[in-house]
Formats: sequence, structure tokens, C-alpha cells
Amino acid sequence: MFPALGAVAVGFAVIVGAEAPGTADDAPATLTRAAAAEVLKKGLEEAGRAEAPGEKVEILRRAAEAASKGRPENMLAVEALRGPAESPESQADQLAEAWRRAVGEAVEILEFEILKESPLPEGFPDPPPLGEITIQKYPVYRSARAEIRDAGDNGAFMRLFGHITTKGISMTVPVKMNYAPDEGRAEGEKKEGEQGPRKVAMSFLYENTKQGTLGGDQVKVQDVGELTAVTLGLRGTATDERVEEARGRLEAWLASHADEYRASGPVRTLIYNSPYAPEKRKFFEVQFPIEPAKPGEPAE
Repeated sequence: MFPALGAVAVGFAVIVGAEAPGTADDAPATLTRAAAAEVLKKGLEEAGRAEAPGEKVEILRRAAEAASKGRPENMLAVEALRGPAESPESQADQLAEAWRRAVGEAVEILEFEILKESPLPEGFPDPPPLGEITIQKYPVYRSARAEIRDAGDNGAFMRLFGHITTKGISMTVPVKMNYAPDEGRAEGEKKEGEQGPRKVAMSFLYENTKQGTLGGDQVKVQDVGELTAVTLGLRGTATDERVEEARGRLEAWLASHADEYRASGPVRTLIYNSPYAPEKRKFFEVQFPIEPAKPGEPAE
């Protein structure tokens, strides 16, 4: 064992309340995101004091192993930490730098906080952690919905913005994007260059169900019933490619939980930040509405 590795083990023990783990195998079954991030930061500190590149690599590798084992559900952090282990880098100093970048990225993911630009509708749950698949439950809410036509997202957005401006409705987040179901989709219906599921509508959510008046033409105001969804929180912009990738992850999750849940509708996204927010601070969710796999059983 390199001399500095003992300090990593001791630091890990302090964070998780263990006696004195000597390896990552001693890590508890679960860690909070904050605790996993602290394990990685201590690894960065210890590696920064080490001189030999090989020693740095081993310190960071062990910290990454402990954090990944303690927080395996954070798929983005785990994938970032897996990268250097699969790296073709042969030079020790290059590999040490790759590990440093990967661990730093994982810390950013685990410590990510949403940039709050507007309030949530009444009764809405807090957004899920970045990089983790969770189940969210939503109350009845009122929304203003605009169909996406030839003008695309911008046309729908401008109709919605005009609606809330003229009605004196305060902006909330998230903005909801609905997508067409895949079933029965005509051959060639996807537009050239389109990489993900086809967008069909954009919705702004009212603060509560007492605001506004139901109905409308260009913008339809409607109440949406209670809903349970399996969702994946992501950072950045909800491009077609990223929505498609996230949909694949969620479909894999549903397949592995087929005895508990099934999708009850097509994929949708919830977008929490404006285009002007810094890219690394933007947050969105990709999700499927779900219901119990067996009718009559609650989706808990």
C-alpha cells in the first residue's frame, strides 16, 4: 500500500462512520450523495500531495471505487469514474491526469444543485438528483398547452409566452414537452435530421389550479390528473439525441422492474432552466408515466 492510501482509508472511515476500512470492499451498502462526493474530494486532496503519478492513480482509483460502491445508483458519476479504468493511456502521468479529471467531474455531478429561476407549481416534488433514476409523484396541476407545428419549439413557446403575458400568469418551472408514442408511427414520419422521439406539444404549468380559465384554442388550458413517473435527471440541454439516450436507459430500467411497473404513456421531458442559463447549471428530466404492472395495485 502506498503511504497516502492509509489516509484515504481513515478519511473514508470518518465520513461513513465505519471502524477502519482498509479497502473499498469495506464501504457500506449506500452513501448519501454528499458523503460520496466527500470521499472523492479527500482522494483528490491526498493525490495532490502525492509525488509519483502511479501513487496518484492508486489513491484516486481507490476513492473512485469506494464512491461508486457507496452510490451505485448515480449512473452518471459511476460512468465518469469508470472512464480512466478503461482508458488506453499508457503514460502514468497522463493516466493520473485522466483520473483527476474524472474524479472532479464525478464530484460536480454529486454536488450539483439546480439553478432556481422560477418557482415550482404548488405541491410539485423537488426535482430528482442529477444522474439518478427515481420515481416521482405529481399532484393535479393546471397547464397551458400549445401544439408543436411547422414553427417548431419556438412557435409553441411564443404562443405560450403570449398567453401567460396577456393573462398575467407568473412563469413557473418546469416547462413540459410531450412526445408522440412510437406505436403506429408512419414510416418516414420522422423529419430529416431528427434523432429522437417526435415532439408534439409544449406546456407551461400554472402555479395552482385556481388560476386562469379552462379551455382555449391556440393555447389550451387544462387540468392534468395525478401521475406517477419514472424519471432520470440530467444536466445541460435536452437535445433529441440526449432524450433518446435517456429514453433507452429508462426503458432498460422498466424492463428490469417489469414485475412492478409498466409505462402508461409516451416519454416526456421537464425542463427547468431558460436558454440563457449556463450550460452546466441547466437541468432537465426525461421520464415515462408509469402504473402498476398488476392492475389494481398501487404504484409504490
